[in-house]
Amino acid sequence: MESELNTSKEILKFEKLKSQKRSHTYIWYLLFVLSLIYIVDELASNLLNTLQVDMSYSIFPNLFEKNIYSATGKFSLVSGVATAVLVFSMFYKPLADKYGRKPFLIINTFGMAFAVFLCSFARSESSFFLFWIGFFLLRFFVTPDEQVVYIIETVSEKNRAKTLGIIKGTAEIFLVVNSLLRMTFVGGDIFGSRATKQDKWYLVFLTIAIMCFVAALVALLSTKETLPFINNRLNQLKNNEGNNKEKETKKYGFINSLKYIFTHKSLLFLCISTFLYSLSSSLISYYQTIFTSHRLALYSPNTATYSNDLVLQVSGEFNRLLFVYPFTCGLLTLIYGFFSDKIGRKKITIVLMSTSLTCFVIYLLLLIFVSPTPTLDYFLGLIIGVFLGSFWSSGDSLIIMAGESAKTERRVSVMTGQSLFFGTGQLSSLLFVLLIPLFGDNGVNEILKGIYCITVVGACFSSSLLLLFLFVPETNKNKIEGLSHD
Repeated sequence: MESELNTSKEILKFEKLKSQKRSHTYIWYLLFVLSLIYIVDELASNLLNTLQVDMSYSIFPNLFEKNIYSATGKFSLVSGVATAVLVFSMFYKPLADKYGRKPFLIINTFGMAFAVFLCSFARSESSFFLFWIGFFLLRFFVTPDEQVVYIIETVSEKNRAKTLGIIKGTAEIFLVVNSLLRMTFVGGDIFGSRATKQDKWYLVFLTIAIMCFVAALVALLSTKETLPFINNRLNQLKNNEGNNKEKETKKYGFINSLKYIFTHKSLLFLCISTFLYSLSSSLISYYQTIFTSHRLALYSPNTATYSNDLVLQVSGEFNRLLFVYPFTCGLLTLIYGFFSDKIGRKKITIVLMSTSLTCFVIYLLLLIFVSPTPTLDYFLGLIIGVFLGSFWSSGDSLIIMAGESAKTERRVSVMTGQSLFFGTGQLSSLLFVLLIPLFGDNGVNEILKGIYCITVVGACFSSSLLLLFLFVPETNKNKIEGLSHD
């Protein structure tokens, strides 16, 4: 009796949500809000990539002097081990298939704000544990990507990837905010200024935390639940009203999502392909450390000590790259969606991974073999934008394929199962980074380090693309049940 009463209350709740007015302009306002969340998501997710050298120099100065890769490796270790938090999110994320998309969109964004805020207080070696806690929370709240689910369940299959590309491309252009904040609070500028500034990298974190909080507040006050979820949930509740809910329960949860994946061959190979793709993630995101290590060794060979002015000079040179790359990264991401909707997710993923690998190789070769000039730095920034944009867009395409392959009642659960493969790949990729210091201290075997990075990333991408090409079907024609225009 109590169960039937709860079901009736839940039906009334979703009937009320369904009756909420959605004007013709609501879709545009929703996309605007999702863009805000995507912007802060990208800014927060890339803070470590943007500041890993600066934080290492500030928190672990003695280790930095001996081996830059060992110092920045501490942050890579945090990033890699934090992937283990996916074990807990596996049981958290599928709840969106039962309780709705909006609650988790809000919770995740507020959680992201708190996580970045906490990271800002890890300002010394003794307080470094706060960065561990903050980054674990950041990884926990960023990974659900509820905004992607919103796009899948709001936009038709003809414009789905296009819309995601426009929104995320715009968000990646806004990564220039991280670059500007770095110049403001850390030091150096795109003109190569050596004027010493106080190291206040934590103010970058605090600024982004405030932006995350504002975006969460806007989403809380303005977004509505997706219609496909509401319609699907109402059908489930009405069909199960007064009946045993055992059958319904079997559709939810992490374990059930894994069972579903392992019994569907194409989904399983898609997830394995995602794992192989993510194996390259740690080395791909090491572009700042590789740049700094090579430039310091070039300017001050055969020395274990770098002056603050020299470090600041290299920081200024890297600012040129950071200032430029968001534009090519965002433009590529924006364009890819148009091609994905036209030629398919599978083909565009193959093109994107191939482009990312090619540009990663070009970046390393130019960095190692061409003499430094401002023109080269700007060009390297353009190349970084292309290989990062291609890399991230490949991941988005894989996520969309998983979302399009699952029914509404299982969508988030299946995407959760896929994220386990992605997280396992990320955690495993940490090993490749931790092996770099074995090549020697600062300035030693820089060419071998570059060849090593190229070989590992190339092997990861090639094996991922092979499985994708042979065993995973196209998904861009799949319709999402419950969309108002279906």
